[in-house]
Amino acid sequence: MATLPEQVKALGASGNRQKVVACLLIAVGLCGAFFWFVYRPKEAEIVLLAQKVTGLQQEVAQNRTKVVHLEALKKENAMLEAQLLELKKQLPSEAEAEVILKQLSDLGNEVGLKIKLWKVGEREEGEAGFYRKIPVDVEVIGGYHNVGLFFGRINRLPRIMNVSNIKMGNTGTTTGKPTLQTTFV
Repeated sequence: MATLPEQVKALGASGNRQKVVACLLIAVGLCGAFFWFVYRPKEAEIVLLAQKVTGLQQEVAQNRTKVVHLEALKKENAMLEAQLLELKKQLPSEAEAEVILKQLSDLGNEVGLKIKLWKVGEREEGEAGFYRKIPVDVEVIGGYHNVGLFFGRINRLPRIMNVSNIKMGNTGTTTGKPTLQTTFV
């Protein structure tokens, strides 16, 4: 049998090994506990946040592209606004409508047409509220060329006006020339 000092010496040598193994087991246990109770529950959240970051980076890239084109779009918008103002100038205002209708009536008389009917219809709102339609039923009697001259002069007016529903019919002859009865809106 071993003596007591030898047994203590053997115990001390084996105690260091046991201490090292115990420390390693504690360290592995702590790492396992950290992984199982801290890291693993947060892993799904980390993946979601990484996806969110990727999505935000893509959105930032798209917005940077838009910013590059922003100045060009602003210039185009300003140009379109200027065109809209020019086109609005061609549309008669509400106050001018009556004056223009009178001018059209006088224009018909100037080119040699006899105005048989001049009936102003109800005003209608145009597309997007930019203009109002003022339909006027007109019936004139005169030569074919006089009617063409009247339409040509309407076309040269600085305001936007449309002639539609043109119907022509022969009414006979006046002073040796054939005359037409023309109706239009």
